[in-house]
Amino acid sequence: MASTAAVGMSVHTGWAVSVAIAGGASAPAVVLRRRVELLDPALPRAPYHAAQDVDDPAEQARIVEEVVADARVRAGEQVLALQDELGGAGYDLASLAVLGQPRSIPDAVAKVLASHALMHAAEGALYRDALVEAAVDAGIPVELVPPKQLDDLVHDHLGWDAAAAAGAVAALGKTVGSPWQKDHKHAALAALVALELA
Repeated sequence: MASTAAVGMSVHTGWAVSVAIAGGASAPAVVLRRRVELLDPALPRAPYHAAQDVDDPAEQARIVEEVVADARVRAGEQVLALQDELGGAGYDLASLAVLGQPRSIPDAVAKVLASHALMHAAEGALYRDALVEAAVDAGIPVELVPPKQLDDLVHDHLGWDAAAAAGAVAALGKTVGSPWQKDHKHAALAALVALELA
């Protein structure tokens, strides 16, 4: 019988850091760590900023729609690849935790382009939402973890204060070596929370 693992993902514009954790809070272990590409390199990673440079509203919408469609396809492929890779290593993917702040984004591209702050928020949400949708489509339970609530979730579900959490992720980093940056640490903690909730 396979063991269970959860994947935490720290999302950036067009890519994400993924860390899979097994063993739970009592004996956590990193079983997978890698960068996940979420967009064709030929497409603009920041589609709203790219659309801002175009005068035609139809072309603005086309640019955004093309990036959204590609991100969804690639997120689906990446989630299934993570599931397959973990399966090959003897783990069932029990849950996916995506770090991100829930934000309501207008559907109309013109409304997003009217606010620079909203453009940044929309580009962040685009890749985060693509991963969440990919997990749902694959039948994998998914948790959206607001970064500002991560410490509280770790305390509530793992029983660790900030010092204990920092010690645990530092120990995990020593087992896998570099790179082990803030993204990896947060993804690992989010995965541990998701594994506890699975």
